[in-house]
Amino acid sequence: MEQDLTNEIYRVFFKLNAVFEDVTILHTLCAKLSWSHLRTIIYVESAIKRDFYIDLLFYHRCLRRLIAIDLKLGKFKASYKSQMELYLGWLEQNEQKEYENNPIGLILCSEKSPEQINYLLLDQAENIKVAEYLT
Repeated sequence: MEQDLTNEIYRVFFKLNAVFEDVTILHTLCAKLSWSHLRTIIYVESAIKRDFYIDLLFYHRCLRRLIAIDLKLGKFKASYKSQMELYLGWLEQNEQKEYENNPIGLILCSEKSPEQINYLLLDQAENIKVAEYLT
């Protein structure tokens, strides 16, 4: 177990070293990382695990529901809707409590297509929303 942990630490260190060529000691490393760097460092190798990988998961106490947030690099793609539906279905069956409302999903992209949003009926959907982040 000790050897596995040591190997994991070295693997993460070398990924960090590849992301940051200047090895100056930083006071708070997370302040220097964007979320895309974190996704590079925390790579999920298994395809099955990647299918159920949610970037952010919150619980809204007033709404009494889970909120899944999927951060995407680049423009919105229609396949992101079905991926979010998969996340929400899994959350509903495996994590949702009896007293909670159904989970909702937010897909954050660098650009969203009003036409795709309209045709996928996401502008009318109550459980999945798409928004743009500022770059």
